[in-house]
Amino acid sequence: MDHEALTSAVRRLLDDPRVDPELEVSGTEEAAHVVRLLDQGLREGPGVFRRMAEGAQRGAETLSSDPLQVLSEFVQNANDARASQLRLLWHPDALLIAHDGVSVRMGDVLLLGMPWLSGKTADAQSTGRFGIGLSTLRALATTWEVHCHPFHVRFADLALEPVAPPELPEEISGPQWTVFRIPLESDALPASDLFEWFESWSDASLLFLRHLKRLEVSDGERTTVLALFWEEAARDRVPVGGANTDVLVRHATASDGAVWRVYEAQVSPCPGWERHHKAVGTTMPVAVALPLQPQGHGCVHAGLPVAPLNAAARVHAQFDPVASREGFADSRLNQQLVPLVADLWEAAVRDVLGRVDPAAWHLIPLPSTAGATSPDRLQDTMRAALHSRARQSLASELTLPVADGGPAAPLAEFAAEEAALSGVLDDADITRLSGAQYAFPATSRDRAGRWRRVLADWRSAGAADLLPEVRVTDALGLFDEADRDVTRIIRLAAVVLEAGHAYALTRKPCVVTADGRPLRPSADQHAFAEGTGETTGVLDHLGVVLDLHSAYWEEDQWSKRVVDWLRRQGWLVRRDDTAAVLRLVARLGESGGHLPDAGEAEEIGSQ
Repeated sequence: MDHEALTSAVRRLLDDPRVDPELEVSGTEEAAHVVRLLDQGLREGPGVFRRMAEGAQRGAETLSSDPLQVLSEFVQNANDARASQLRLLWHPDALLIAHDGVSVRMGDVLLLGMPWLSGKTADAQSTGRFGIGLSTLRALATTWEVHCHPFHVRFADLALEPVAPPELPEEISGPQWTVFRIPLESDALPASDLFEWFESWSDASLLFLRHLKRLEVSDGERTTVLALFWEEAARDRVPVGGANTDVLVRHATASDGAVWRVYEAQVSPCPGWERHHKAVGTTMPVAVALPLQPQGHGCVHAGLPVAPLNAAARVHAQFDPVASREGFADSRLNQQLVPLVADLWEAAVRDVLGRVDPAAWHLIPLPSTAGATSPDRLQDTMRAALHSRARQSLASELTLPVADGGPAAPLAEFAAEEAALSGVLDDADITRLSGAQYAFPATSRDRAGRWRRVLADWRSAGAADLLPEVRVTDALGLFDEADRDVTRIIRLAAVVLEAGHAYALTRKPCVVTADGRPLRPSADQHAFAEGTGETTGVLDHLGVVLDLHSAYWEEDQWSKRVVDWLRRQGWLVRRDDTAAVLRLVARLGESGGHLPDAGEAEEIGSQ
């Protein structure tokens, strides 16, 4: 290539690093010449600008409180370069970081080496914007190299020099790879620190990266891989920002089998929307990922995860981060994007509960127990918006299947029993006692019982006209129903006792005899035999001691609780305890009763 053309192209880059030099460098000699010309131009530039650049580089060392923040920058840059995979190979003397994305071109060399220079501010879809990311490398080393045919460059402070191509491991050698080599001094970065840092990441960290699908970290003996496997699940149209919007729904499966249902939309920015140091495109991405398995916490992403979110969701939009990417800027745009994310989140949760898993209540945020939150933190604003949206339109518009595979109905048509009555009342009991059309379906009850806490929160907020729970006191009337199963009578009585309503049982036929008669417990009319009826007494012929149904002597918590209560009240006696039987006869006489004959047992029992 003509020497003068190269020199002219380098001058244009030094004047404005954003311009296209309009030259393609093909050979290593030409690339080395370009590097020397760039270095010469930087050295001969005005001293004030060089001092400013040197100060910016020094400041980059402490830009982040995390000394390994630069690793996040490499992930971001690989994605912006449309790489599908990124590999980090640790050796005692160097860390190699390689991606298979777009190759390094002439204009990239200057941007890689200079702080606060970015070639991505006009690219609305890329993540980078500040041009400071790789300068944070100085927390690890003051020199580093990039190798991507035909460029082989060493960066040392503000100096650039061509170097010979190194021998690279086979898995990252070849023209399709861009390799960064970071020399490591002794103990600068132990392999254990590298792996420990990536333990804070997960496969889900890659959810909103447009290109990067695999991240691998290895020291030759140990390897950690982050990857997602994608499949399309559906396409839909939902209201986002007041407009019906096309939504792509995909499933992302992590290496541990966890599945995320990911909803992705492109929305039109409103007039006047501005991003910090970044172009606004004709559309902006908004995305929500919901875990299909119980999970308590999520994250707010701007491409990569930036801040934890106290809700079971990962959300993404073109939020403005601070330069260190350790949080979000207090920008107007960030606040404007929150309602759009909440719109998509609401539609996504309604879709999962209505069509995928009606017991996925882990997706619904509950009131925070962490104390006061800051309205200035985007993640707190986001959580508050999701919780508010759940209590309002989500609660009122959510429908659940009445039964497995059956039609759906709004929440206002369902009723549920309080927790103490779970497994004690059946659906018919619940609908009869509440007046609801349906009992809350078993298929919508998660094992952890979060559904009950969510409904309680919505009920307290007056959401969706939810019916109150059926209480223990509401269920007392069930004792008056004929032909009720003895096991269910025992369980209901045990629950009433546990709830502290023993006084109410004395007025209800809540004890069942061996011959199936439900009786009202009364020390003035009869008593019940202690034990299963094997013991006899000389006064059995009086008929005032009745045998309990055999179900009372089962080894379960319900029967034991009721029998213990009867015993404490003195309503259980041994048939061979003649004195106790005589005392019962005396109380019967004092109350105006009389001893039953064979035909009167039922009469006494019903008093």
